Amino acid sequence: MGHDTARAADRVRRRPRHLGGGPAADRPPLRTWDFHEAASGPLAPPPYRGSPVPLSENRPLASVYRWITIHHSADPVTYTHEGPRTIQRAHFADDKADIGYHYIIDGAGTIYEGRPLGIEGSHAELFNAGNLGIVLTGDFGPRWQNQWARYDHPTPKQLTTLDVLVDVLAVRFGISSVWGHQPRKKQSRAPASTQCPGEYLMSHVDELRLVYPGDPF
Repeated sequence: MGHDTARAADRVRRRPRHLGGGPAADRPPLRTWDFHEAASGPLAPPPYRGSPVPLSENRPLASVYRWITIHHSADPVTYTHEGPRTIQRAHFADDKADIGYHYIIDGAGTIYEGRPLGIEGSHAELFNAGNLGIVLTGDFGPRWQNQWARYDHPTPKQLTTLDVLVDVLAVRFGISSVWGHQPRKKQSRAPASTQCPGEYLMSHVDELRLVYPGDPF
């Protein structure tokens, strides 16, 4: 990590779950956590057929994480912990084991911890093991769900925090592959389509891919 990135990381605000920065106080559903693990071979989901991900319970996470996938929440930009709680409630209703992302970034550039890093996320269809999920609160592009009008642009603080967080995680875990949700979903051949993370955030993800252009599989 360069000195500039290290100094920027010191300035980023992070809210741990156990200090009230995340949704840990809410009662979790009955579904249990899954450790990162994906088998290879013809019966595995397409993304893993030639690239198995080892179980993270007994391995350093630097040997498990290979990718970062970036999302938007598809809700209005938030500036408090209510944003992560709203995402958590939606994921509970979808029968997920707590919030599906590992990190949430609100409009003020504050980072909230979601799932523990040792636990597989629920954010990229058929493609969660070894895949770190980051979501920015906001709805970053016109689409029929927001009537082509009620959408946001990522705030400058969100984008600055996203860049620093990606740099720190890439150094920590040796990640060289960063993606938006939409191309990831297409690569995994999951049914249906998505516009996540929205065109105004996806343009920034494309810039990040110039720095982290690693292979999808």
